[in-house]
Amino acid sequence: MMKQLFVGTFRLGHQNVDLYALPDEAGGEFYCTPDDKSLPRIKVGIQSDSWHETVSVLIHESFELAAAILRVRFERDGVRGDAASYLFSFDHSQFCDLCNCTAEFITPALPKLATIYNRQHPKAKQ
Repeated sequence: MMKQLFVGTFRLGHQNVDLYALPDEAGGEFYCTPDDKSLPRIKVGIQSDSWHETVSVLIHESFELAAAILRVRFERDGVRGDAASYLFSFDHSQFCDLCNCTAEFITPALPKLATIYNRQHPKAKQ
């Protein structure tokens, strides 16, 4: 089982979302419905020695989960199983909503994630 550290629960649009840090991973992932009772979940790898890469993963996953929640993320037929299978379609108003949801999530999450990241990378520069 992969090691994961609970960062906190933060608002993303009209939902609470749990954020986890993955010390032994560099990528990220999200789950709209991880099981029958848990909140949506984002996992961000913090293995990279580059803080900006970690922040990039946080932005990517929170924006993509917001797109899934707002129903502007679609899976293309015949291209299953990797990131290339997803297509996004939104107008400028929906783009603003996505940005707002993402900002609402990452603003309180970032300092808490930074604390965990700094414990794993004591000499890394942010």
